[in-house]
Order: sequence, then structure tokens, then C-alpha cells
Amino acid sequence: MFGARYYCGGLCNAGGRQLRAVLLASTALVGLGMSMLLPSMAAAQCVTVGLDQTCSNAVSITGPLNAAGTVGAGVIAGSPGGDGGNATVSNSGAVTSGGASASGGNGGKGDKGLPGGKGGNATLGNSGSIAGAVTVTSGIGGFGGNGGGLANGGDGANAGNATLSNSGSIAGAVKVIGGFGGFGGDAASGFNGGNSGNGGNSSLSNSGNIAGTITVTGGNGGGSGGASGPIPANAGNAGSDGNATLGNSGSMTGAVTVTGGRGGTGAGSSYGYGAKGGNGGNATLNNWGSILGGVIVSGGKGGTGGFSLTAPGTNGLAGSATLNVFAGSRIVGAITLNGGTRNLNFFGGGNYVYTLNSLAGVNITTTGTPFVVSGNTVGSSIRSWAAGPCLQQTRAP
Repeated sequence: MFGARYYCGGLCNAGGRQLRAVLLASTALVGLGMSMLLPSMAAAQCVTVGLDQTCSNAVSITGPLNAAGTVGAGVIAGSPGGDGGNATVSNSGAVTSGGASASGGNGGKGDKGLPGGKGGNATLGNSGSIAGAVTVTSGIGGFGGNGGGLANGGDGANAGNATLSNSGSIAGAVKVIGGFGGFGGDAASGFNGGNSGNGGNSSLSNSGNIAGTITVTGGNGGGSGGASGPIPANAGNAGSDGNATLGNSGSMTGAVTVTGGRGGTGAGSSYGYGAKGGNGGNATLNNWGSILGGVIVSGGKGGTGGFSLTAPGTNGLAGSATLNVFAGSRIVGAITLNGGTRNLNFFGGGNYVYTLNSLAGVNITTTGTPFVVSGNTVGSSIRSWAAGPCLQQTRAP
């Protein structure tokens, strides 16, 4: 075995034969060990460093392929909350069942009057194939500690970001979700409430093929901390939403939904300033490729301002919804834009016909080609098209 040859020379007797048998048995065991070891060396590997976890795969495995960051330390006397761990998945092989996921760890809560820890990021990259659902979720921001004794409330922390990059194939549903921002802590009498953290951003970039439904959602902003007691004091400001962004230059078969997170709700302060509500997150879809299940793009709602007898907090602004369409792309199915501001932009000219749920209040811009509008349908003026319902949008040549 392994090309080895054994010479007993002058030891070709009982002892020599026993020695040769032992050597042969040992060699066989080594070979068996290597045959058992080599496949596992090539299989998916997960490595944990501190609170972070990274999982990678370059061969064919039965899933799931999951990575999870650890929750940050919280409520330690005299300490802020610990940051959550990051989660990273990299697949260049085949996950034949079970799907894949990356989950950032939540940030820990701060002690009295101290800030929370940041939520962990979640990142998944796929250049191979994944059978099953794919979920990428970032960690929630840690809550600020309530002000004890004579202290302001601690600030809530920002959530982590969620990112998916696909140049391969995914057979199941896809969800990319930003974590919630941490809530600010309440203050002791006469002191200010803690500010809250912002929601995490979510992003999907696809140049491959995704067969299932696709959801990209920004995280909600955290609610702010209040100020208690009859002594004038201010509530902390609420957190803003995370933005949601999708870029597609490949093929998406299922329905696509891109939604900005909701702004946090501002806390009240009876005799001080009420907290401002957080702004809603923006939602953006950039399409160079093919989407066959329709799209919904919605900016996040703004948060409500906090109550105050003296000065109520203002409401947060709603996020924008933007659909950017590039020459050569295609969308089949209903198109819906919701948000404080709605934008429909055509780049590169060509022939196109798009029908939306409503074009009322939608800002339309084009480059290279004039456009005409009839009802809820917009199209290039160099092409003859019938007004009225048009669920299938056409590819610009």
C-alpha cells in the first residue's frame, strides 16, 4: 500500500513475519484513516473567532449551511452592552437541500444609563447552487440602560446590516432583513431619555438565478427613551429606518418586494420636549435583468413624534420608493410603488411599456427617449401601444 515494499533480509523467521504483519496492518489503518479524513476536509467548514462565525463550502453537501453570530454581553454592572457577532456564509459549491442562512448576533443591553451594543452584520455570498430557502438577518441593536438615580437614559445602538450577493442559483425563497435599532433607555426625573438606534440596511445583489419569492426589508428604527417626573427634561429621539436596496442583472422568477424599515416612535415628556419620530427607510430597485413575478417597492413609514404638553415631537418623514429601469431589462406582472416620494426612472432609451398601480404623484424621468402617459401606463413615444391595462412589461430591444 502507498507503494511500500518490505524486506525481511535475515529476519525471515517467525519474528520477522510478525513484524511485517504489524507494518502491513499499521499501513492499512493509516490508509483507512486518510480515506475517512479527506472527505471531511473538503466539506463545509465553520470557524468561530470571538463572537463572529464564518461558514464556507466549495463541494456538494446536504444542508443547511448556516452561520450565526453570538449575542453580545449585556447588563454587566458599570458597562455598556457588548456588540453582537458577525455572521458570514460563502458558498461556491452545491447545497443540495436545507438552504442556507446568516444571522448576526444581537447587541447586548447597557447597564444603568449606558448605551447598548451594536447588532452584528450578516453577509451571505453564493456563486454555486443552493436548494432551499436563503435567509440573511442582521442583529438587533442593544437597548440603552434606564437612567438610575440621577442619570440620563442610555442610547440604543444601531442594528447590523444584512447583505446577500448571488451570482449562482437559488431554488427557494429569499429573505434579506435588517435588524431593529435598539431602544433608548428611560431617564430618571429631570434627566433626558436616551436616543434610539437606527434600523439596519438590507441589500441584495443578483447576477444569477433566483426561483423563489424575494423579500428585501430594512430594519425598523428603535423607539426612544422617555423623561419622567415634573422637572422639565427631554425625551430622546427615535431611530430612523434602514434602507432596502435590490440590484438585479440576472433572472428572478418569483414576486419581488423591497420595503424600507419603519421609523421609530418618539417617546413623550410631559414637561420637556417630546421626541422626534424617526424617518422611514428608502426602498430602491435597480433592474438590468429579468423579473417575472411583479414588483412592490415601498418606502418605510415615518415614526410618530412623542407627546408633550410643552413641545410635542415632530413626526418622521416617510421614505422614498424608487424603481430604476435600464434598457434591455424586463418586468412581467403588476408594479406597485408606495412611499412619501415615488420615482420611476428609465435609463438608456429603447422601447418600453410599463403599467403601475398608480402614476398619480410619481416622478418620471427618462434618458434618450421621450415618453407618453395614458392612465397608469407609461411608454416610449416611438412605439405604438394601446392604452389600458398592461400587466406584462416589455423588454427594450
